[in-house]
Amino acid sequence: MVTLAFSDAAGLPWPVAELVTPQGAGPAGRLASGHGHVALLEGRGGSAVGNLVALLDGLPPPIHLRLAPGDAGAATRVEVRILAERPDAPGPAP
Repeated sequence: MVTLAFSDAAGLPWPVAELVTPQGAGPAGRLASGHGHVALLEGRGGSAVGNLVALLDGLPPPIHLRLAPGDAGAATRVEVRILAERPDAPGPAP
């Protein structure tokens, strides 16, 4: 399982409005319960390779990610930091 945590440039959680994963083989994605900025991905059909699209609250362009196999010791948590200011953020991004 791979965990993706989305945050803005200030490190604040950036909620995911929608998570789109391909049908069939490849990764299956879902949002973590109680954590709207965290996506959980699992291999499906014998493969964890594929594409993922995340639509973030208030960010017009979608975030496209390509998942590829790594080494056996590779990390299973990925932090995605968006270098943009969230429209609803409490203050300006650095």
